[in-house]
Amino acid sequence: ARFIDEYLPDAVSVAVDINPQVIAVARAFFKLPEEGDCFEIIEADGADYVKIFRGSTDAILVDGFDGLQIVDELTTEDFFEDCKRALSPHGVFVTNWWSGDKRYHSFVERLLKVFEGRVLELPSASHGNVAVMAFRQSPTLTQ
Repeated sequence: ARFIDEYLPDAVSVAVDINPQVIAVARAFFKLPEEGDCFEIIEADGADYVKIFRGSTDAILVDGFDGLQIVDELTTEDFFEDCKRALSPHGVFVTNWWSGDKRYHSFVERLLKVFEGRVLELPSASHGNVAVMAFRQSPTLTQ
């Protein structure tokens, strides 16, 4: 949220988390931007929240861990379909997964299926985190 606030000041961002304790910790320790016209925090189930959008979201950023592992509900085909429907034509879905998770390859396979192969995996050089991007349409390269 801080990065978006600093480098994309006109962007409208909504942070959604189901756990009020996580929200409280984020507010206390992560130096989040002030809530207002450009930033809002909502206590809700992200898998349900994304269903209200249709073709209007430019980016969906998902970092869904329950303290032990990636949250199952945020790795289903249905969830990926809901995210794809929520994205604008040039929208991108971005998530953070742990490559050491034995389910990792099944997550990627589901994402590849839903986003018709338009998936990019960006592994961290120093540990097992992987930023995974999925595109609603094929991205165009510009200079």
